[in-house]
Amino acid sequence: MDENGKKHKNKKGIVGAHNSDEFFKNDVLIRSENKVYDINGNEVKGVRQIEYSMPEIDGKTEKPTGNYNQSTNTKTIYDPNIISDREYVDRGIEAVNNALEKEPSGVLPHTWTGVDSKGVTWLGYYKNGKVTSFFPTSP
Repeated sequence: MDENGKKHKNKKGIVGAHNSDEFFKNDVLIRSENKVYDINGNEVKGVRQIEYSMPEIDGKTEKPTGNYNQSTNTKTIYDPNIISDREYVDRGIEAVNNALEKEPSGVLPHTWTGVDSKGVTWLGYYKNGKVTSFFPTSP
């Protein structure tokens, strides 16, 4: 379900919303939280990887049942009080450029990894000539 209560065609969980303020506008049940580390083993402050479940939807009414699915999704989120949206995007772009420098073909693969100027590894996706998403991850 999206934030307006409409059924979303994507079955992978919440799309986008790496900003924790945006993510928590959704109805989710947090199952676990993990810290994210840079290439030197230092914790990346303000970034965490969470495992969450979405509300269970009644197949007939398409309304939430009040329970949560047993299946889980994983999402990396950042706290905008610690890392601004601008800094998040700028560091993600640094990682894109780093990933591109490593590609002999000069074209990013569909799934890529790169490192920003602070030593944080980012995972991202590239489709139809565009970077579609990126987020910090532990190396």
